[in-house]
Amino acid sequence: YKAMDKAGNISTAKCKLTIKMSEEEEEEAASNSNTDTGTYYVGDGDPYALADSIVSGLIRGNDVETARAIFNWVHDNLWFRLLSGTPDYEDAAYRGFTRHSGDCFVYYSCCKMLLDAAGIPNMRVDRYPQYNGNIHYWLLVQLNGEWYHCDVQIYIAGLAPKGFFCFMMTDYEIIHAPTNHDFDEDAYPERSTDSVQSYINVYQGTI
Repeated sequence: YKAMDKAGNISTAKCKLTIKMSEEEEEEAASNSNTDTGTYYVGDGDPYALADSIVSGLIRGNDVETARAIFNWVHDNLWFRLLSGTPDYEDAAYRGFTRHSGDCFVYYSCCKMLLDAAGIPNMRVDRYPQYNGNIHYWLLVQLNGEWYHCDVQIYIAGLAPKGFFCFMMTDYEIIHAPTNHDFDEDAYPERSTDSVQSYINVYQGTI
């Protein structure tokens, strides 16, 4: 945890949290693992209803804080897994909400559906050109009247420094991040050029 008082003094603290699954949860996890085929489709449930339920607990005092709470939820509740098949937005979101795993399209889909449920404007960004033949997806999110890049995916070891996160970044910041986020700049609304990363870095533990 990190906190800063009005005088600018910063304090940090660490704690260890152990979560023990119930027998029912262990059985469900084992069942999911045994039946997971590694595709976007994992069932015919309603991802929009799940999104409404999740986002009801993530609403904060303003759009920036709500978007960060959504970012944190997706970032903390999903783990990265490569999938096969053609990406489908609703299937990907349902997979993320129920199986808590997936690739960048699943991360994008869950975050977008939650932002939509919260009424926060957003749109998909596609990597362009592809990097080593690989596509990538993230979001532009309109916060404080400006568009910022937000990439909620967890990056596995070697692809980015430990603890790397991408929330409310400008073009310059995301293009110079330790990941490949090239995109067609003319295909999207004008993005903010004002960095807010100093604020985000200091207050990320409280938003």
